[in-house]
Amino acid sequence: MGSAESHNSTLKSLKHFMNQKDQDILSIGLPFINRYEQWLIEKGCTIVTRSFYLRTFRTLWKVGIKENYYPETHYPFKDFSFSKYNNPRTKKRAITKEQIELIAGAEIDPENDSLINSRNYFLFSFYCRGLNFTDLAELKWTNIVDGELHYVRSKTKEEFRFRLHPWAAQILDYYKDLKGNSDAGFVFPILYKRHATIQSVRDRKKKILTRVNKQIKELGISLGILKPLTTYVARHSYATTLRRNGISKENIGRTLGHDSLKTTDIYLEDIGDPVLDDLINSTL
Repeated sequence: MGSAESHNSTLKSLKHFMNQKDQDILSIGLPFINRYEQWLIEKGCTIVTRSFYLRTFRTLWKVGIKENYYPETHYPFKDFSFSKYNNPRTKKRAITKEQIELIAGAEIDPENDSLINSRNYFLFSFYCRGLNFTDLAELKWTNIVDGELHYVRSKTKEEFRFRLHPWAAQILDYYKDLKGNSDAGFVFPILYKRHATIQSVRDRKKKILTRVNKQIKELGISLGILKPLTTYVARHSYATTLRRNGISKENIGRTLGHDSLKTTDIYLEDIGDPVLDDLINSTL
């Protein structure tokens, strides 16, 4: 989610909390924030969601002070503790490599282009080092160079370059001469020339992502995979598969574009340290 969407989502939440009524800025203090936090809890929001809304609210307030909308002396978050939100544990989303292969081998009606695309996007993300859906949607054929994928991650502006996995290359072959493919040079049939504005691109990606997550979840259920599938599951599964095979957290984090091992830990299943396990077991 981009900054604008994060801000809009938080403002929408605050309006619901206030029953769409305007609030005097100077009346917003610690009691208001505590009530808002409790309201989020009663709405069933997870600790991750509450952290998101409260931190975004704090960011918006700081921007307001910087832009002289609010007096610098009036900062309601001064005595609010974020300690409980410092490292919220997200629900683990990874599936096994065997389940990935089950998805790849599932029989799909060749006329069901939409489901074929959804599966391809899911698998391409997994086999391209947990590629984020936004970056996947914006890939162009010019990003494919001599069997390698070259791209800049939209979220961090970090450059990535790596050799394509055979499965990823096979998916690309499927789209090379596909009828109805993008007329704007994009690899996948998601964005077209008609998506010429930032808002139209954002709306299109959101629409397709919703469809992909719905279809891949239904495919998983039909295959007996109990964990609800989403594109994020592909990213988490990539990370956990590497960890299960002894790749260090540092290297996994680097391929995901993380600048903190705490972020990488969120992606990994609680599987211990396979390298250390093997070392200890072979020593004793």
